[in-house]
Amino acid sequence: MSTREMTVTGLLANIFAAVALFLGNAFLIDLAWGWFGGTPFALCAILAVVQAVFGQTLALILTMVGILGWAFSRFQNGGYLALAIGGVVLSSFSGVFLHYLGAACALPAP
Repeated sequence: MSTREMTVTGLLANIFAAVALFLGNAFLIDLAWGWFGGTPFALCAILAVVQAVFGQTLALILTMVGILGWAFSRFQNGGYLALAIGGVVLSSFSGVFLHYLGAACALPAP
């Protein structure tokens, strides 16, 4: 049995894939629902959860752990810097992903 080491890029790729999977599936459900004459509901409903969990909470944790780890390594470990940058990018990923899908719903500003 082999053990696989989780790298920073692997962690970030898995998180981004989870966000894309949630939002993409909700978009496809809305698209199929619209074909049958219904009003789309899934994307706008799941957007608040995805934005709160991934876009705010997890992105803040990744950014802070990355910055602190980078500082404690005396600014030598690039993996922690990549984690911090990935957290910043993750905070805007939901909105950018929806923009390119052409989604019509938008959350009110906090």
